[in-house]
Amino acid sequence: MRICGHSPEPWVVDGDGDLPAIKDADGSPVVYSEGVMTRRDARRIVACVNALAGIPDDVVCSPKLNAFLSRMPAMHHRAMMEWNPHSEAGL
Repeated sequence: MRICGHSPEPWVVDGDGDLPAIKDADGSPVVYSEGVMTRRDARRIVACVNALAGIPDDVVCSPKLNAFLSRMPAMHHRAMMEWNPHSEAGL
């Protein structure tokens, strides 16, 4: 079943070796790599799609959300520095 016009989640990385495929919840292929996409890239794509499951496309593509997400790497770095007991800022 397609929701919001895209393939249903969860997506998974499928295939052996260096040529991964990405499949949807129904087992239908969404992306075949044809030697261009690495397994690491496929896993990252799948993680992003699955993390956004249930969020409407107009929200995912909104400028406000994109502005917020663009700040996430710095927020993540700051949080990891506070959490890591070996960092200078560790708790």
